[in-house]
Amino acid sequence: MRAFFLIPDEVQLLDITGPAHLFYEAREYGADIEIFYLAMDGNTQHMSSAGLAVAQLKNFADFSLGPGDFLFVPGQESY
Repeated sequence: MRAFFLIPDEVQLLDITGPAHLFYEAREYGADIEIFYLAMDGNTQHMSSAGLAVAQLKNFADFSLGPGDFLFVPGQESY
């Protein structure tokens, strides 16, 4: 199983950390889950709405989603 988190610029951190922590805990209990943090634009870092950088992002275009995969699209700051 794979969990993908699409990280836009101005992302709301709570929208990432809650679901991501769920998958982290599942892995700690032995679940076979890979977690990826992705950017649509190929950047390796985006700034959250709180001013905290989210780094080491992978390019969304480098992956193909499968039937058992999860894709999370968190909220972002709107103006």
